[in-house]
Amino acid sequence: MRLGNWDFKRMIISWKQGVGGFFLLLTVGCSGPQIPEAGSPAAERFLANCTVCHSWPHPKRHSAREWDHYLKLMDKNMQERGMELSAEDRRVIREYLHRNSR
Repeated sequence: MRLGNWDFKRMIISWKQGVGGFFLLLTVGCSGPQIPEAGSPAAERFLANCTVCHSWPHPKRHSAREWDHYLKLMDKNMQERGMELSAEDRRVIREYLHRNSR
């Protein structure tokens, strides 16, 4: 069976979402930096979407204003890779980052 480029990306995203949940549990149990609001729908959305291309950045890494800048950059990067964040995911992730920024 041959998969189209978008089908393959969806499979990877789905796999990473499952793995993201595992790593969320692992992160909560480790002594390293803990993700804010661990287990919440917003934190899960953040992990599922923001670890597709890179490891998760701690929300305290940037101010709310800086996060807005980086979210625009990530939107551009995702579009260049043929990926898109839904408006609802973008809103939830932005609010999550703002609540937990430095």
